[in-house]
Amino acid sequence: MCCCNPDHLYKGTSQSNVNDMISRGRHIIVRGERNGQAKLTASQVRAIRASSEHYKVLAARYGVHPMTIYKVRDRSRWQHV
Repeated sequence: MCCCNPDHLYKGTSQSNVNDMISRGRHIIVRGERNGQAKLTASQVRAIRASSEHYKVLAARYGVHPMTIYKVRDRSRWQHV
Protein backbone atom coordinates (compact mmCIF):
# COMPACT_ATOMS: atom_id res chain seq x y z
CA MET A 1 0.00 0.00 0.00
CA CYS A 2 1.32 3.46 -0.88
CA CYS A 3 1.60 6.18 1.73
CA CYS A 4 -0.39 9.29 0.86
CA ASN A 5 0.39 11.29 4.01
CA PRO A 6 1.28 14.86 2.91
CA ASP A 7 3.65 15.12 5.90
CA HIS A 8 5.82 12.48 4.21
CA LEU A 9 6.22 14.53 1.02
CA TYR A 10 8.74 17.26 0.32
CA LYS A 11 9.60 19.59 -2.54
CA GLY A 12 12.57 18.75 -4.69
CA THR A 13 13.97 18.67 -8.17
CA SER A 14 13.75 15.73 -10.53
CA GLN A 15 17.39 14.92 -9.75
CA SER A 16 16.82 14.98 -5.98
CA ASN A 17 13.86 12.65 -6.50
CA VAL A 18 16.03 10.20 -8.47
CA ASN A 19 18.78 10.39 -5.85
CA ASP A 20 16.22 9.68 -3.11
CA MET A 21 14.83 6.71 -5.05
CA ILE A 22 18.31 5.22 -5.48
CA SER A 23 19.36 5.83 -1.88
CA ARG A 24 16.24 4.02 -0.66
CA GLY A 25 16.78 1.06 -2.99
CA ARG A 26 13.57 1.67 -4.92
CA HIS A 27 14.99 1.43 -8.41
CA ILE A 28 15.05 -1.69 -10.51
CA ILE A 29 17.56 -2.25 -13.29
CA VAL A 30 16.31 -4.67 -15.93
CA ARG A 31 19.13 -5.85 -18.13
CA GLY A 32 19.35 -7.74 -21.37
CA GLU A 33 16.45 -9.55 -22.95
CA ARG A 34 14.22 -8.94 -19.93
CA ASN A 35 14.23 -5.23 -20.81
CA GLY A 36 11.19 -4.56 -22.95
CA GLN A 37 13.15 -2.21 -25.20
CA ALA A 38 15.98 -4.65 -25.95
CA LYS A 39 16.46 -5.29 -29.63
CA LEU A 40 19.22 -7.87 -29.25
CA THR A 41 19.54 -11.18 -27.46
CA ALA A 42 22.52 -12.39 -25.43
CA SER A 43 23.47 -14.84 -28.19
CA GLN A 44 23.37 -12.02 -30.78
CA VAL A 45 25.59 -9.89 -28.54
CA ARG A 46 28.13 -12.70 -28.34
CA ALA A 47 28.03 -13.11 -32.13
CA ILE A 48 28.53 -9.36 -32.64
CA ARG A 49 31.56 -9.36 -30.35
CA ALA A 50 33.05 -12.38 -32.10
CA SER A 51 32.51 -10.95 -35.58
CA SER A 52 35.09 -8.92 -37.47
CA GLU A 53 32.49 -7.51 -39.87
CA HIS A 54 31.99 -3.74 -40.17
CA TYR A 55 29.58 -1.98 -37.83
CA LYS A 56 27.23 -0.99 -40.64
CA VAL A 57 26.96 -4.55 -41.94
CA LEU A 58 26.14 -5.90 -38.48
CA ALA A 59 23.73 -3.04 -37.78
CA ALA A 60 21.79 -3.81 -40.97
CA ARG A 61 21.74 -7.53 -40.16
CA TYR A 62 20.40 -7.04 -36.63
CA GLY A 63 18.17 -4.04 -37.37
CA VAL A 64 19.90 -1.64 -35.00
CA HIS A 65 21.88 1.60 -35.31
CA PRO A 66 25.63 1.24 -35.99
CA MET A 67 26.34 3.01 -32.68
CA THR A 68 24.54 0.17 -30.92
CA ILE A 69 27.03 -2.27 -32.44
CA TYR A 70 29.90 -0.04 -31.36
CA LYS A 71 28.60 0.12 -27.78
CA VAL A 72 28.07 -3.65 -27.66
CA ARG A 73 31.63 -4.21 -28.83
CA ASP A 74 33.23 -1.76 -26.40
CA ARG A 75 31.06 -3.22 -23.61
CA SER A 76 29.37 0.04 -22.64
CA ARG A 77 26.15 -1.85 -23.46
CA TRP A 78 25.35 -5.43 -22.51
CA GLN A 79 28.18 -5.42 -19.95
CA HIS A 80 26.70 -8.42 -18.16
CA VAL A 81 27.18 -10.71 -21.21
